[in-house]
Amino acid sequence: MKTMIALDLELEQPKSDRIPDSFTDVPKIIQVGWVVFNTTPFIVLGTYSMFTDYCFYHGPVSRYIQELTGITKEHMDAGVPLIEIYTELVECRERNNTSRIVCQWGRSDMQCLRDELPDGIEWEFGQSGLNVKHMYMAYAHRTGIKARCGLSKALGRLGIPWRGRRRHRADIDALNTASMYSYLVNQWPLKKEL
Repeated sequence: MKTMIALDLELEQPKSDRIPDSFTDVPKIIQVGWVVFNTTPFIVLGTYSMFTDYCFYHGPVSRYIQELTGITKEHMDAGVPLIEIYTELVECRERNNTSRIVCQWGRSDMQCLRDELPDGIEWEFGQSGLNVKHMYMAYAHRTGIKARCGLSKALGRLGIPWRGRRRHRADIDALNTASMYSYLVNQWPLKKEL
């Protein structure tokens, strides 16, 4: 099976009644996490986590996002420009000869990353990511389990243990997305050649 990348982002959310101390009007990437893995058998070849320099330009991350993710000022102080993170992601894909199609839980992380990159940067991945949530929903419909849920509940419904300590951390969520993808790929029946 081809080596793959699963990717996840954590974002600061726009200022609202629920998040009054946010310094942004649009979601902004604060952490990028990815996992390089093989699916058959499921083997993690590397786990990566990098924080952006969001705080340098916008101010501290809101209390709501700090509590949700556990991301601290110290994490953000180590942040780097998003272009550096993207460059490392591209180099990681090339070093590991992974697919250009990246696994993600949902449909928006790769598009969000692409949209936030500076103008003129060549996009080195597919036009869309591989939506593992949709794969889970198709599997759930086929097997009669409840389809609508988040990643943690979906893993629990399939008896797959949560890997890592926290939810809502990009590297941990990417790891669990990779685990879900591998499980689903290995459940799909393979037709014998005619």
